[in-house]
Amino acid sequence: MIFRFDIPAPKFSPPGLISRAVGFARSVTSGRASDETIAVRRRECEACPELVREADELYCGACRCPRTRWSELSRKLEFAYLRCPLGRPGFDQ
Repeated sequence: MIFRFDIPAPKFSPPGLISRAVGFARSVTSGRASDETIAVRRRECEACPELVREADELYCGACRCPRTRWSELSRKLEFAYLRCPLGRPGFDQ
């Protein structure tokens, strides 16, 4: 086994598979967030260095969600319950 010490440690620990599955189930069954909450979340995501742009779609690079219609930010930000692994404002902690 070769160890690489020149690679910086990640700034956060991405959530595990079970934690992501539970969070997803809770999010999709939580209803819709208020327009004000969605606007705050959108601003936070657009300023985040982990934001991933693919064509005309935006995804969170921090949460490690697979690229699906459920994880595209225009849809995901509307969930009433939504956590940010980086703890940004506007999200559940």
